Amino acid sequence: MQLRKVTHTLKGVRATDGAGVSLVRVLGANTTDTCDPFLMLDSFDSTDPEDYRAGFPMHPHRGIETVTFIARGAMVHEDHLGTKATVTDGEAQWLTAGSGAFHSEMPQATERLLCVQLWLNLPARDKLTAPPSYHGITRDEIREFPFEGGTLRLGAYPCVITPDTTMARCYGAGLIHERHRHRYEFNNDFRDVLQDAGLTLSGTSPDGRLVETVELTDRPFHVGVQYHPEFKSRPNKPHPLFLGFVKASLGE
Repeated sequence: MQLRKVTHTLKGVRATDGAGVSLVRVLGANTTDTCDPFLMLDSFDSTDPEDYRAGFPMHPHRGIETVTFIARGAMVHEDHLGTKATVTDGEAQWLTAGSGAFHSEMPQATERLLCVQLWLNLPARDKLTAPPSYHGITRDEIREFPFEGGTLRLGAYPCVITPDTTMARCYGAGLIHERHRHRYEFNNDFRDVLQDAGLTLSGTSPDGRLVETVELTDRPFHVGVQYHPEFKSRPNKPHPLFLGFVKASLGE
């Protein structure tokens, strides 16, 4: 087996792009001669929404493809084709600009934005002729592992929080990301009867299909969740739900 030799090493540099988005640019104008067809590679990693909230308003592309992978966070894509889609944890978006496309990419305020974007050069024969298209790779296209009586989903997943609930008070955010390791989902057949009896469905998946958190909002602290708060809790940074429980116990 012939081993390949490393001919170039690159180090990303801090940059600002779009309407004021802070990022690290690994590949760019100075690397196209050596890295073509990889034209640009940007990385984003921030827990401060002010670093990326301004986003990338509507702008043109031609002759390239852009691929964005969201490890953590959420981004809304819109384009001249009429597409409007949100990609979140573990999802990706692929835009073929080809003969010409206009699109916007607007990161949403979350606990952490962690993603990368790669620009790919199209072959000369396709640069000005390939029809523009968009493909969002969502969790629906990612395999789930079935077990008897349920399914297994691993990793951090987004959860949309209902305003004016205990969950909203604890997190102070409308969209959170938590880690799961469970086999059974909330039975949607009982949604209506449980809500009629006073249970609040205070957190769901972005598509509303999966119930992630429930509570009795009129109690000081009565919350149940599908995920594992202990996976993200540290002695010097307790999980929002653990902190909320202690505060409720102290009457705060």
